[in-house]
Amino acid sequence: LRAETTAHENLQMQVEKLAAENAGLSAFVDALLSIAWQGGSVDGAEIQELALKHGLLRQEVYSADEYETLVDDPGNFEDGDPVYFRVETPATDAFLAEVRAQGLERLAKAWYAIANETSPGISISESSRLKYRQRADDVADFANEIRKEAAQ
Repeated sequence: LRAETTAHENLQMQVEKLAAENAGLSAFVDALLSIAWQGGSVDGAEIQELALKHGLLRQEVYSADEYETLVDDPGNFEDGDPVYFRVETPATDAFLAEVRAQGLERLAKAWYAIANETSPGISISESSRLKYRQRADDVADFANEIRKEAAQ
């Protein structure tokens, strides 16, 4: 019972983090749609301002020492200029990584089933069985790799 409670609490925490990340995205899209529905248009600076307002961007002060390798064209920046970066969405990234990993695991399971098929009338050579098992192993390993990368 204690393990179930802990699992439920962890799931609830993940859902709350996803909801918080999605709130900013949803508000940003709503703002842009509202402008469009009213016949308006927005330029890049206005989009950037809306994204900042809704928590999708963070503003920092440019320093060549710190940010030169992080911007597309460092020649356009001087020390002290505002510079904007996308806010990370770790809960969303972890959720999407898990979805991708589960898809790969389904593929691996299907390939293992083909490799282990013994139904009458189904003829699969041993070399084909081995190839399916190897592919399934590779895909399962890749699913684990995706999870590890998401956890970092």
